[in-house]
Amino acid sequence: MAIKLVEKLRHDPNLTRAGSGIRRGVKGFPAGTGRYLAAKVPIAGWLPNYAPRWLINDVIAGISVGLIAVPQAIVFASLIGIPLQSALLSSWLPPLVYTIMGTSRDVTVGPSMTTQMLTTTVVKGITAVAPLVPVPFVTVVVAFAVGFWTLILGLLNLGFIFDILSQPVVDGFVMGISQVVILNQVPGILGLTVNAPMFMDLMPQILKNLSQVNGAAIGLGIASIVLMVVFKFIQKKWGARNEAIKIICTSRHIVVIGIATLVSYAVNKDLQQSIWKVTSQVKSGVPNPTMPNSVLLQNLLLPSIAIAFFISLEHISLAKVFANLNGYTFDSSQELVHLGVANLVNSYVGGAPVSGGDLTRAAINAESGIRSPLSQLITGAIVLGSMFQLGDLMKWIPDAAIAGVVLVSVVEASPPMGLLGVYWKISFADLVANFLSFNATLLASGQVGIGMGVAISTFYTLFRLMSTRASALNSTDLENQHNPGHSSWWSKGDTIPDGTAVVSVPRDVMYLNAKHIKRCIMDSIYTEFYGIPSSDAEKLARPWNFCREKHIARLRRKAGIFKAETQRLRIVIIDLTAVSFIDATGMQTLTNLKNETRQYGGINTEMRFVGMCAAVKKRFQRAGWGLTSPYEMGMEDNLEGDEATGVAVERDLVFDHLALAVHTISFPTSLHTMLSPINHMLISQITPRSHRARVEKEKRNIIPRIQGLIRNEKTKAGCRCIVN
Repeated sequence: MAIKLVEKLRHDPNLTRAGSGIRRGVKGFPAGTGRYLAAKVPIAGWLPNYAPRWLINDVIAGISVGLIAVPQAIVFASLIGIPLQSALLSSWLPPLVYTIMGTSRDVTVGPSMTTQMLTTTVVKGITAVAPLVPVPFVTVVVAFAVGFWTLILGLLNLGFIFDILSQPVVDGFVMGISQVVILNQVPGILGLTVNAPMFMDLMPQILKNLSQVNGAAIGLGIASIVLMVVFKFIQKKWGARNEAIKIICTSRHIVVIGIATLVSYAVNKDLQQSIWKVTSQVKSGVPNPTMPNSVLLQNLLLPSIAIAFFISLEHISLAKVFANLNGYTFDSSQELVHLGVANLVNSYVGGAPVSGGDLTRAAINAESGIRSPLSQLITGAIVLGSMFQLGDLMKWIPDAAIAGVVLVSVVEASPPMGLLGVYWKISFADLVANFLSFNATLLASGQVGIGMGVAISTFYTLFRLMSTRASALNSTDLENQHNPGHSSWWSKGDTIPDGTAVVSVPRDVMYLNAKHIKRCIMDSIYTEFYGIPSSDAEKLARPWNFCREKHIARLRRKAGIFKAETQRLRIVIIDLTAVSFIDATGMQTLTNLKNETRQYGGINTEMRFVGMCAAVKKRFQRAGWGLTSPYEMGMEDNLEGDEATGVAVERDLVFDHLALAVHTISFPTSLHTMLSPINHMLISQITPRSHRARVEKEKRNIIPRIQGLIRNEKTKAGCRCIVN
């Protein structure tokens, strides 16, 4: 009996897989531990490759955000009821930590609307029960609890759970937040003092206080807006020609705030009361570190899980938007690690909860031409300086000028309202999720907006899975789709042509799996193929965290492949036969995939899609993809796109069957028309024997003409053909 039990356990498939997994884990533990620890300090990876020319952009962005952070801290402190010093600490220390641990260049960690609202709710609940508890005690404990939970999520690499946010939901959230931020600048420009961060409370407050409008503040605010727009125009017009003009216009946030501060000082220095509202005097010094109150921590640790979740959701949503907008990647899990460390450290020095979900600071970063998280070192230094030597100078910064600068920056950086039209064309379900997320964020709060968008997306995804239908097939379907008469085209011994990557997507592409599918495809390409070398200009324009060569080397070591064994990437074939649905996030991801493959392999790298069903093909066309059959391009179009301009044409080709996509000959567009008789026969319903005979005949007739064209086009880039 015991022998049989042991035998069963030995051959049990689950135990066998578990044992195999444990052995692989033990074998890879040393190297995996090193990579894991290195990933927790991203600066170690990107700082050695930092381009010195980026420093001026990072300094400009850091100073610009630092000048905005001080007035923001004042508002944050007044809304929660904590000392200004505590709010400034939340804008000083976390950015310094983010320089070392952050993976997004645009988001800046500090107080945000969500942290303010959630913290205020907790403070009111505690003070209602225990009125004698100081408010700073509560905010410190909330910061510690938020840091504890986010750190656990990050260390366990659970950032992927925030992929439940589809791109339309994230866009709707940011669009709503941008409108709220823009409207919140109106009181500052009008010279009013209004403590109502949400839209539904803000407008009645503004209308109620219209009699207190300050004309001088309006003039200063409008002047700031005009100057920002003028500098932007000058940068577009002459910035590319003159480096000095480019630098001045890039730092327009600093210039406008500096001019407004000098005007404010000249006008108000001899007055007992300023003509317009200015930043108040900042108390000098940094408090000594203290431990959070243990009794409060016991009561708030579990309730803070929800706060940590929404703060993380807001942070990652904003990071995702700017990463897609500016063409770089970020690590969700590492962002959670940083949020945890930043909030824990912040709690020891008396700071309040922080996140990177503030659109104002992110917009100013993006508009200032930021190149890396190094700018946050400058931001932290500016805020720290305001707590010491810069306090006397920064107290003259007028609120109206700050409001004007923020308004223009957010308008320029926020997603366009035209996205509603884009989602209308691509997917009605994504349009609904975007629309509801936008309106809920605008009218209620960011938490409600994201929650509603996630609920709609999740419901629609589950509904699609639950309503999956099987379709009946007739003889024509079996002939054309499932048992084509072309199976003999792929015989034993046939190989995939050199430079051709063939990948298959096994299921529908949507927001839950799009990012993972793209990563798998690119890793496959990086492993088996080499691309074109980057020019000096491309190296300078690359993202700061661009470590592709190291990633490729690691992939090839793992696969046991040397560069000498790889091929030059020329064609990427993606089999979508199993894909029946693709949403807006999937379309955006495939667009990014196309851009990345052509950046790696060159603009002449062909994208070929196989087995698109009618619904998926229509989705591609509605998204603006120029899908075409390679057998239907006319000579006029080819000459116009290639010979007349000398610029390669991006071709996205569609095939019905995988064998056709693999065997179709790839030539420059100027040669394509001559080869169309051969390629056309690949899709003709003819017997294999007659097919091969006709192909050989056409080859004999057309090869001399091809060789003549090759001799005439030897000097043209990308025209490398081999004729057997």
